[in-house]
Amino acid sequence: MAIHILTSRPQMFQAYLAVSPSLWWDKQHTLHQAQAFFAAHDELDETLFFSLGNEGPQMRDGFEELKKSLTAKAPKDFRWASEQFSDENHGSTVLRAHYAGLRSIFSDWEMPRDETGAPVGGMNGIEQHFRALSQRYGYTVPVPENVINNFGYRLLGDKKFVEAIAVFQHNVELYPGSANVYDSLADGYEGAGKLELALQNCQKAVEVGTETNDRNLGQFKDHLKLVTDKAKTTESKSGQK
Repeated sequence: MAIHILTSRPQMFQAYLAVSPSLWWDKQHTLHQAQAFFAAHDELDETLFFSLGNEGPQMRDGFEELKKSLTAKAPKDFRWASEQFSDENHGSTVLRAHYAGLRSIFSDWEMPRDETGAPVGGMNGIEQHFRALSQRYGYTVPVPENVINNFGYRLLGDKKFVEAIAVFQHNVELYPGSANVYDSLADGYEGAGKLELALQNCQKAVEVGTETNDRNLGQFKDHLKLVTDKAKTTESKSGQK
């Protein structure tokens, strides 16, 4: 059914997952339909994953013929992959095939990272990655709050305070209803020695966290107390001088 829909109404879905398709049925009618369809299309912005368990020659023949056709000539932009699970039968292959198929279909979901684990291209690279995902999947995939936050803390750990603060500020702009983004921005200002600004954002984190009943409200309050005490100590030392 999956391959029939792909080759008769390709715009119905963006991705197709065919587990042990019975391509031998009715003298390989669906196989021949698929071969003719792919041969007639120069471009096709769809994704197909198909698989097979340890099954008889009828099943294997159709599976191998489809692989052979796509290997010889697949439409431009058509993403496809196949896998055979020789230690599974027609019934037991379903779970593994679905997992492998979903991994194949969403193979580009993860953020590209360099050898240190940092996102390739920094903040611009992060935003470009999620724009590309949005274009491919046909709906807006926003940059997750935690992805931006983690990048900000990586910069903070490298003592790149100006860059870290800019990233945390961007997260505040995107997620103003999250208490955590203010707490993280406070960390950035605290690291840069700007305690007054750190204190303001700690207070904002507690305020928003109280309104949203944030589960980390206790941590935000502890952070506020810590920065308050640090600011008082710094002010006291300045006064003594």
